[in-house]
Amino acid sequence: MRGGIALLGLVFVVGCVTGGGKRAEVAEPTADGKIVEEAILWRAERGPEWEPVKLEKLVKDQERFVQEGNFYRVKEEDDLIVFGHPATYVGLLGIDLYAGPNVLLKGRPKSIAAVIEAREGVKFKRGEDGLVCEYADEILLIVGRHPNVRGESILIGAYIGP
Repeated sequence: MRGGIALLGLVFVVGCVTGGGKRAEVAEPTADGKIVEEAILWRAERGPEWEPVKLEKLVKDQERFVQEGNFYRVKEEDDLIVFGHPATYVGLLGIDLYAGPNVLLKGRPKSIAAVIEAREGVKFKRGEDGLVCEYADEILLIVGRHPNVRGESILIGAYIGP
């Protein structure tokens, strides 16, 4: 028993020491994760209804996604990595009052925002809907905890223009 406790203590101490205050490695986006990222950042080609063309085609792949209302559930866990986090759902239309592509990611809002801040050179601030970044003219990036899915966060590239 003492040996087990000592070993557990050693693992804890070594884990703390070897971390060295460095951030954990962030997973690179999958090829399809890049499509989601481009759509959320409003860099994607848009169709006549403002839909992100490649993202719309991606979520229509019934071998990888299941449509559930206006959202598309990722069938295989860890199949889609977006901003360093596994995605579980993708949406094209928006959430509540915000129009724009969105994604449900495993992880906390702070860790998702940190990846975007590092890659894009932007800064998120606390807002009433979560962490908010004024990304571009008429585009907000908003990331917040999902109210019903524990351990997951919603990220939306929200169009706020006319």
